[in-house]
Amino acid sequence: MTNLWTNRKIDRVGVFKSKILWLWCLLILFPRLGNSATPIWVDFSGYDKSCGIQAMQEGPLLQVVWPGERGQTLRVRFNLGDLNLLIRDISVSRSSTFVPILENVSPQYMSYTGKRRGGWDNFFDTPPSHRGEIRTFDSSLKGNMCQVTSDHQRVQVTINGFEVGIFHGQLMFTFYKGSNLVQQEAVVRTEDPDVAYYYDAWLTHCSTKNIKR
Repeated sequence: MTNLWTNRKIDRVGVFKSKILWLWCLLILFPRLGNSATPIWVDFSGYDKSCGIQAMQEGPLLQVVWPGERGQTLRVRFNLGDLNLLIRDISVSRSSTFVPILENVSPQYMSYTGKRRGGWDNFFDTPPSHRGEIRTFDSSLKGNMCQVTSDHQRVQVTINGFEVGIFHGQLMFTFYKGSNLVQQEAVVRTEDPDVAYYYDAWLTHCSTKNIKR
């Protein structure tokens, strides 16, 4: 069972790190979105295509294609015209075409905050006992810029304008050459002092009803 309140100091800076490992085993069908929305600006200045991972923009869609495990080719497309359904699709290449595994999903976070007492070495200050101080926040993404950067054999896609109540920062995705897994992180900070926090993270609109056994 997860400890509800972290003992980590985030007086000035806090980092949520949620490694959401998308297992390539789901097939979920949703209606396709139109591409009429104006996408946010994408900065490719820190990206080098020699990293072995392809990143390119096609209208509102930012596409990342990379070699995974056992010779598989994988693709994620971000819908930068509708941040409420940020991930247009997650697909795997089969017979020279990409087959979607997930479509029209978006990362979602929920945080619960309280107050630390007695300094950061006091593990037993039990913030949940002060119920009147507990607050709950849902995340939102209202970015106006996306950065694509590369470092050796990995690529990061970072979108600004991410907020979870008193926390604000960026949503970051990291792709690794030779791996089927994608690392998702909410990198945020708060100006509130002595914050105790707990958070959940998931992808919206996910279902297992169409899994092929």
